[in-house]
Amino acid sequence: MGYEVYISGVGCLSSCGLSITEMFAGLRGRPGFTGVARLGKSDREVRFGMLPDFSDILAGFVKPLKRRKLSRLSRMAVTVSGLALQNAGLEKASFGCGVVLGTAFGSTSQSELFYTDMLSHGFVKANPGLFPETVPNSPAGQVSITCGLHGANTTICQQSLSSELALMTACDFIDDGKLDQVVVIGLEEMSSGLLSGLWSCGGLQKGVLSGGDIPLRKKMVVGEGAVALILESALSLQNRQGVPLAQLTAVSSGGGARWPAAYHDITGSVERVAGSMNSQNIDCVIPSASFIRNVDDSHFSSLAALLPEDLPMLIPEYHTGALFGAGLLKQALAVEILQHDTFTARKLGSEIVMNYDTLYPDSFSQVSSVYTSAVSAGGGCGATIIQRVV
Repeated sequence: MGYEVYISGVGCLSSCGLSITEMFAGLRGRPGFTGVARLGKSDREVRFGMLPDFSDILAGFVKPLKRRKLSRLSRMAVTVSGLALQNAGLEKASFGCGVVLGTAFGSTSQSELFYTDMLSHGFVKANPGLFPETVPNSPAGQVSITCGLHGANTTICQQSLSSELALMTACDFIDDGKLDQVVVIGLEEMSSGLLSGLWSCGGLQKGVLSGGDIPLRKKMVVGEGAVALILESALSLQNRQGVPLAQLTAVSSGGGARWPAAYHDITGSVERVAGSMNSQNIDCVIPSASFIRNVDDSHFSSLAALLPEDLPMLIPEYHTGALFGAGLLKQALAVEILQHDTFTARKLGSEIVMNYDTLYPDSFSQVSSVYTSAVSAGGGCGATIIQRVV
C-alpha cells in the first residue's frame, strides 16, 4: 500500500448486537444462536446466528416507501453504511465516495422469493419487480443511491475472502488516486434457501449448543452479519478535519475460493500470506472460525507458529457463527479493541478445547497493532494489519 489509508467510521450489525460496542461486550457471554431452521423433516433442526431487529435504525436512513422495495440484504447494507458514515461525520455529505461490497452468496432470500413466486404463478406471470434485488451488486447500488455517493461502485463474491478482497479493492482505489473515500461493506444473510443448500451439501451442524461447550466438530455453525468501514486517505481527512479511528497498514490475500469447496493446505496459505506482510510487532490476533475442528485447529496453530504464542486472540465467529462474506467484522472489532485500555482474551497458543465460560480467561493491556486472518474453502487466505493512530 503506497498511500496511508485510515478507518474513520464503523457500522455493525451482528447476532450479538446492533453496534460494534455491543458485539465486543457480547464476547464476554454466551452466543445468541437465536435463529432456528427446520429443514425438510421436523428432526432436521439447525441453529444459527440471526440479527436482532434493526428496522428502527434503518428507518433513520430510508423512507418507508423505499424500504418496502429493498431486499433484506439491501436493508442490511444501507443500515450499516448509514451508521458508518454517521460515525465518520459524513452522513449529510453528497460526494464522490466509492462503495465496495463483499458477500459470498448475495441476496438469497430475495432469490428464493422471486423463484418461489415464479414457480407458484407460472413463468409468464413472473413478478419483474422482485428480480432486480436478486443480483449480488444490487445492495451496493442501493447504498450509493440512498447515501448520495457518486464514486466507483463494485461487488465482490469470493466465499469467506469476500471482505478481505473488498478491502484490497478499496485500498487500490485510494492508492491509485481514484478515490479519497470508500465505504467498504461485508455482509451475509441466512435465508431458508441458503441454509437448505448448506444442509444438503452436508455442511451444517444439527442442533448446536449443549450446555456451554463450543461445538467443534466436522460441520459448520453459521450466522449472518453486516459491517461497514469508511476508508479515507490522509488528504481527505486533512481537508475535512476528520478524526481517524485506526490505520489500515496492510491487507493481503493468497489463493482463492476454489472448487471443490473443501479446505486445502491451510497451513501453507496462512504462511504465504503472513510472509507477504510485515507481521512483526503484532499485539493481538483475530482469526476467522468455522466450528470445524480440524480447520480451526490448523488455522490457529499456523498463526501460533508464525507469531508469539502468548498474544491475545479473540474469535468473534464462535459467538456469531461463521460469517462468510461478513468477515469484515474482524476488522471492525480490531478498531474497537484499539480504543480499549484493557480487555479479556485467550492466548494464541492455548489449547483449542474450549467452553464459553472459559473462552477468554486472560486480561491484556492496551494494544497498538491487530492482525486479522481469514481462511476459505479452496485453500485461500486473507489478512490485514490495523494499527492505532499515533
